Amino acid sequence: DMGTHVPLVAQWNGKTTAGTVSQDLIDFTDFYTTFAQAAGIDLDATDPVDGRSFLPQLKGQRGNPREWVLCHYEPYWNKQSAQYVRNGDYKLYRDGRLFNVSEDLEEANDLADSDDPAAVAAGKLLAAFLETCPPAPKPGKASKKTKDRPVYPDWKRLIDQ
Repeated sequence: DMGTHVPLVAQWNGKTTAGTVSQDLIDFTDFYTTFAQAAGIDLDATDPVDGRSFLPQLKGQRGNPREWVLCHYEPYWNKQSAQYVRNGDYKLYRDGRLFNVSEDLEEANDLADSDDPAAVAAGKLLAAFLETCPPAPKPGKASKKTKDRPVYPDWKRLIDQ
């Protein structure tokens, strides 16, 4: 969670609502859609969109907040690849590990076998979503010299789910 769940501070004179704090999840893919909407540009099928605009939230409105954020982590600096999906409280890795990151930031308590109803419900919801995603990166460490980098040209738009 450290490094992927970070604060976003935004200020736009005359547009953003001062002092507003939101717990909405925002993904990097949401910026393209948000900037286009702010500029009054209509996106079409040729745009590489897999994000939701958070412009309404910036203006103090409800908007259409995400229920989840997917992290498909493919580092090229000699680190291990990973994939997980998270909501506001829980984080589920492709390998089945489940954490309540709102209470366990260091991910010390794996809840995969928990009988806690909230953990079970979150695990099922996140697992159902993760099943619709392309496979996680192959095990192993990549580096700056890695030649084969995964691409998914047939990957459906996840934001529509």
